[in-house]
Parts: sequence; C-alpha cells; structure tokens
Amino acid sequence: MNRHALETVTGPQSTEEMLQLQRLSMLGKLACGIGHDMANLTMLLGFRLAKIEPALAHDPDALKLFKEVVQTIGTLQELSRRMVHLSHERRSQPCVVDATAAVRSILALFSGACGKGIRTMVSCPAVPANVRCDPVLLEQVLLNLLLNAREAIPDRGHVSAKVSLCTLSGV
Repeated sequence: MNRHALETVTGPQSTEEMLQLQRLSMLGKLACGIGHDMANLTMLLGFRLAKIEPALAHDPDALKLFKEVVQTIGTLQELSRRMVHLSHERRSQPCVVDATAAVRSILALFSGACGKGIRTMVSCPAVPANVRCDPVLLEQVLLNLLLNAREAIPDRGHVSAKVSLCTLSGV
C-alpha cells in the first residue's frame, strides 16, 4: 500500500501502526511457509531414516544415536506443526486442558531447542491440573514465556516451570 495514501486516510501515527501490522502479517505468512516446508522435509527425512534402522540392529551404540536423531526429527516436526498452526487465524476453542501435561509437553519440546548450558526443570502435581482454556493459546503462551526466559540467560543457567493447584471461588 502506498505510504502517502495511508497517511492521507489514517494520519501519520496510524500509518506507522498500519505498516507495522503489514510487516507482522508478512512475517506470519513467511513463518507459515517455512513451517510447512520444514514439515515436508522432516517427513521425507523420517521416511529415509526408517530404511536405515534395520541395518543398525547389530550396533547398539549406532542404534541409540539413530533413535536420538529420530526423536530430534520428531521435535522438529512438532515445531513445524506449531509454526504453521500459529500463523493461521483461528477462533479460540476453549476446552478442559490438563495444564500439567501441557507444561511437560512444551518443556520437553523446549529443552530440545536449548543449548547444552541451559537446563530445564519442571515441578508439577501428580494429579491433572485441569483448566478451561484454548489449548493452542496455552501452548503459545507457555512457549513464548520459556523462549523469553532462555533469551535472558547468556550461556549457562536453568529455566524452570511450575504448575500448582488452586481453587477459584466465585467463578
């Protein structure tokens, strides 16, 4: 959109806001495209690796390493799925979600993306911590918080997440 036309219609301050929104929209579309391509490539890689596994049956060390690679590919596939999902506009779909399971799942995904100097820890109750929310939005919020925490750590440290049970009255 022409910048001068935007300023005429919306005013100079709103023009900057509109341009920022356009940049964010383009970034979302780019993330979706990258996520889609990553998902396709990791799926292809997984198919090719499946053909190698039988040849490693005689070498336990190689088989262990192979399984770690397959697990890493699974993590990459999950990240790709979330990138694609994140960039699509969607309506909130609240339901009952076990916050404990959500935190453990995100932390497992997150810990695979951390450097060797960053440890992750989780403290959760032994029973489900059910909350009513949109599970996708919960995952996005948790992942964003964890990524922000990781960015605040220079080289070494730990990131921890904790789920606690509480009861809200009057809700």
